[in-house]
Parts: sequence; structure tokens; C-alpha cells
Amino acid sequence: RASPRLQEAGCRALANLASERALVAPLAHAGAIERVCAAAKAHAGDARVAEEACAALANFAVGGPVPCQRIYEAGGGLAALAAMGSHGKRGVVLQEGCAALANLTQHAAAAEQLAAAGAGRVIAGAMSEHLGNERLQIFGVLALDNLGYSGLDLDEQSEASGGGGGGGGLSSVAAARKAERLKRTQLDVAAAEPLAAPLRVCAAMNAHPSSAKLQELCCRALANMAADGEGGRRAIAQSGGLALVCAAIGLHAEHPGVARRGCSALGNMAAGESIALVERAGGIHRVCEALEAHEPHAGVAEDGCSALANLACADRPTRLALVEAGGVTRVCRAMAAHPEVVGVQQEGCAAIANLSWGEMQKRDVIAAGGAERIFAAMKGHEGCAALQEWGCKALHNLGCNNEGVRAQLLADGAVAVLCAGMGAHAASPAVLLEGCVALASLARDDEAVKKEVNDAGGLQLVIGALRAHKDNSELQRWGYKALRSLATEDALGTATRRGGKGKLYSQASKPANGAG
Repeated sequence: RASPRLQEAGCRALANLASERALVAPLAHAGAIERVCAAAKAHAGDARVAEEACAALANFAVGGPVPCQRIYEAGGGLAALAAMGSHGKRGVVLQEGCAALANLTQHAAAAEQLAAAGAGRVIAGAMSEHLGNERLQIFGVLALDNLGYSGLDLDEQSEASGGGGGGGGLSSVAAARKAERLKRTQLDVAAAEPLAAPLRVCAAMNAHPSSAKLQELCCRALANMAADGEGGRRAIAQSGGLALVCAAIGLHAEHPGVARRGCSALGNMAAGESIALVERAGGIHRVCEALEAHEPHAGVAEDGCSALANLACADRPTRLALVEAGGVTRVCRAMAAHPEVVGVQQEGCAAIANLSWGEMQKRDVIAAGGAERIFAAMKGHEGCAALQEWGCKALHNLGCNNEGVRAQLLADGAVAVLCAGMGAHAASPAVLLEGCVALASLARDDEAVKKEVNDAGGLQLVIGALRAHKDNSELQRWGYKALRSLATEDALGTATRRGGKGKLYSQASKPANGAG
């Protein structure tokens, strides 16, 4: 331990050996990890030891949870972080340190320990100082993503009223508005902070546009940040992230990883106030291009359909733009290409449901085979509650206020499919609610359809839903509407008798005239 050069050589040798995955376990059993950690701590001021020790820890951490646990217990993660802090101008030390932390932060306990020790800002600082080092940027982005680090350290305190005394405080509405303004101001400041993760990730993308691996990792990191809420989405938009993601999908059109993660980022950005920004950045066309170019790739299909589903929530012009860009066709083709992949089918049902709000879009959905795809998805994945929920929504949206489509759906067996989904998920209020809405919409005072629903057990399913979920006010409301739409007095009385004794409605939702 007294010779730094010996420790350097030893760490280098162990790093080279650990690059062979099969050797990691026997080396760890022999105490190699503890020796590397001891060298890093004993010679923290020696840059060459720090470099080789970090490289060895990076290779050991790839070996899985057991070596990661040993590194964590021996203090290896904190030693690598200390090395980065001591040698902030040595790019090679920072590069290997980022690699060690990127691999080690896949271990939950180590990630929590390193996050508490300020690893995020150290990594972001290294990325800022060495922007041209592609390898460092790759591992830096991966580490920030694993840590869940954003750099948006917001103090969301507000001057909301709540103290004693009278008259001087803000009303609850005014306090909420003031808190929101304060939060927005803080986000604007934080997004410009050099060590904020959105800015660092976007800077890495901008500096290395030709690196498909880096672009993929950056898109994944931005997708995760965008999923955290409006603050993350605003910071990404302010850092130029939307344009960079769209550029990455276009530049690496042949790369399924970039396409998938890019679609995920655009889909997660398509929420709240950021949804219009995605469209303006060309996100609709990029997602449709990715779906077309990578039709055989299930991951691209799932994340692409999810992105289009989110974008379709915006407004009518956006939905029309989606149709014009070929979004409906792309969703239907993705679902047809991956009938066994439940994620693709679920997100496809969601996209069709959201695209079917307007009459023009309904025609395009039907022409593209959207109804057939919904039926196939619901029949093929009866056990997936989320898919059944979206399928019910899609059938309701398609048939609502369109007699021709409604008749086609009924002819194709919509009642049986809806009843099968509700029957398979009697414990899911969400599925039952959407099933009730869809059945009521399709019946529309049509005696033949009422009989079909009754013969398929639909009335009893609705009554069973009302009895089983008495505390769900939304289900109670729509379930009762479904009963009124579906049943004659004779049929309702028969179904109630068959269902046995017991209170049909909760007290809170019982109709005022006592009809329940």
C-alpha cells in the first residue's frame, strides 16, 4: 500500500481481468474489490491510482448486484466520487469515475448513497468541464439518469395563508396562484443553471450529434425527466431538448434505439403546457417516421403509439395534423405487426381512442382498419385491464354520434367483446366504467341492441359493477345511466332478481326518486 505505482499497476491489472465478465465473480471472491477500494482511499491524491481504481470499479460493477453490493459495502462508490472531486481537471479520471458511478448506480443502495453525497452535481460539473469527451458524456448521462438527478433544486415554499389572525392572508386561490408563479420563476432560473441535468444532457447531444449511442441515452434520460412533471418538461424545452430529440431521430433514422427513446421523450413531453411545443418542433412527423422505419421493432411500436396517444389529447387541429401525417395508419400497422405484444396493443388502443374524438378522424380510423385492430386486441389480451379500459374507450368514441360506425361495430360483435372485458375485470372500476359508457352509447334506445346486451349478460354485469363498487361515484353515475339506456322495466326487474338480494346503490349515489 505504500507504493502508489504498485497500487496503480495492481488496479490496472484487476481492471483488465474484470473486463472479462466470467472472471468478475472469482476475482470478487478473492477480495479484489476490497483491494481496489483500499488503494483508492489510501492514494486519493494520486491521479494515476484514481484513474485505474475507477476503471476497475467500473468493470466490477458491470458484473451484477453481488459485486455492486461489495463495492457499496467497501465504500467504493464514495471513493470514486472523492477521486473525481480531487482531480477535477483530469479528464481521464473524471471519465473513469463517471463510468464507475454509471454502472454502480444501477444498484439501489449505492445510488441512494451517492445521491445523498452530491454525486449528481459532481457528474454534471465533469460533463460541463469536458464537453468534448464523448465517453465521459455517455457515462455522465447514464449516471445522471440512474441517479434520478435533475439539478432543479426547487424550494416550492409559498406565502400561502394559514397563520392565525384575521383578514391579512391570501385566499386559497390567490395563494395557489402565487405559489405557481414562484415555482415557474424558480424553474426558469434552475433551467439556466449550468449544472441542471436537462441542460447538461442537451449540451451533450448538441456536442456529439453523430454518436448514436449517446443520442439514445440522452433521449432516454430526457424521457425520464419529462415523466417527472411539468418542471422537468419546461426545463427540457428551455434547454432546446425538443429540437435535439427530433434531430436525433432524423439523423439516426436507421437506429431503432434512438427511434424508440426519441419517441418516448416526445411522448412524455406531450403533456400539459409542453404539448404544443412538441408539435411545433416537428414531433408528430418524427414519431410517424420512426414508426414507419422501424415497423418490425416492438419497442419503437409501443413508444411511438404511446407518443401519438398523448399528442392526440391536445386539440382538434393537433388530431387533424396527426391524421394528415399518417398517424392513424402507422398505429394500425404497428398493432397488426405485433399482435402478441400487449404493450403495443394497449398503447395502440389508447391512440385510437384519443384519435376518434372527431368525425373526420373516425372516418380515417375506420378506413385504416382501426376497429378491427381494437377487436383483435381486446380478444387477444382479455386479461390486461388497461388494454380493456382503452379498448372500451375506443369503441365508445368511434360509435358515438355516428350511426354508420355504430352499426358496423355492432355487426362486428362489439357487445360480446365489451361484455367479455367487463366480465374478466369485475374488480376493476376503470374497465367497468368504460364498459358501461360504451354499452350505453351503442344501445341508444335500440330495442334490438338492448336485447343483445341482455342476452350477453350485459345488464347483470352493470348491476354487478354497481353493487361491487358502491363507493365509486363516477361508476355509480355512469352505471345508472347505462341501466336507463339498456333496460326496459321488465328486463331490469328480471336482472335484479337474478342478481340476488342486496342494496344496488350506495346511499350517496342512490337516485333521488328511489328508482334504484
